[in-house]
Amino acid sequence: MAFHRELREMVDWTWTNRNEIMTAALNNAVQQKGHTHRMMSPAEPNAPGRTINLGIDMIYRHYCAAGNRGQEQPTAIVIENFLRELNRRLNTKLKPEPYVILQTGGAWVELGEFNKLMNRTDINGSYIHFNKKEGICLERVYINLKEETRGTSFGGIMLKMWGISGVLSIKVAAPGSVGADSAVVYCSSSSARKKVISKLKKYQRSKPRHFNGEIPKLVASAGVPGVGHGAEPPSKQPMRPNSQTFSAVDASQSFGLYRASLIFIALERTVFPKDVQFDPREEYNPKRINRNQKREFEQRVQTLFERGGLSVQHPHKQKKVKFDTEVDVVMPPPEGPPPPPPPGPPPTVQRELHVSL
Repeated sequence: MAFHRELREMVDWTWTNRNEIMTAALNNAVQQKGHTHRMMSPAEPNAPGRTINLGIDMIYRHYCAAGNRGQEQPTAIVIENFLRELNRRLNTKLKPEPYVILQTGGAWVELGEFNKLMNRTDINGSYIHFNKKEGICLERVYINLKEETRGTSFGGIMLKMWGISGVLSIKVAAPGSVGADSAVVYCSSSSARKKVISKLKKYQRSKPRHFNGEIPKLVASAGVPGVGHGAEPPSKQPMRPNSQTFSAVDASQSFGLYRASLIFIALERTVFPKDVQFDPREEYNPKRINRNQKREFEQRVQTLFERGGLSVQHPHKQKKVKFDTEVDVVMPPPEGPPPPPPPGPPPTVQRELHVSL
């Protein structure tokens, strides 16, 4: 089966670690089989609809391991210097003026004005979003900037990118983030993405030492170190409420999380087929389920990727999601006082997507 090289590695890793992944996922089980072993996250009141699955998290962490670099946690002075450099390079120089949002874990803090970032020493590893608040994102450009020069290099890149028509938003990771996506440019079209990459190549020729070489898994290389691109994932978190139904909840998600979720569901469907009865209150016993059929798992990965608008050979591309019947079901609000409305996606809607997997 012809998988993209990095997808092949992820699929092989998932199968090798299937027992640990499913054991972790069962900690979230709330009913007999199914529901993709998800539960609502009580720890993120500013992100209603956010669900957690410890098995998916394991696959996603493996995905994110590309380019991660071990390092000491940054001091307050390092973060202050980073913010001071951003302020020196960008404040009052971006037209239109960006709307700034701070992303810390699953929480979103609307700052609005750029100067409200200053004196924030509590943003270790957080993403800072600079938004134009217009258009629909279809393409992403990933940039891996070295931490020691990130304030300077990101400031220079922002000044070159902000005026490009079709650039909707740009984010940068504060010191403490170790991923290969330390900056991301969100574009409304492939033409905008190409213009962004062209300017990045020119910038890199003058500042080659400001870039790390790695890019996130499954994205396409732009032909220079530390720069890649991939399509915007659909605003649907895949779910599986039972053995024969494939569902999705409308929610924002990352490029890698979407793919990790599909891989997990393929694994879950392989080790828990409809003819195997399982009670989540019992301890998971892999010896009891004698279905070590890797090829079946791989075939399900391919089927789910196709349903999700992806190709196993070119996983950086995104086509129309090809689910069948959709029935909107508004999810009930959580108990307790309602959280403040988050920026971005509308209230969570669950869609029943009936397909045989």
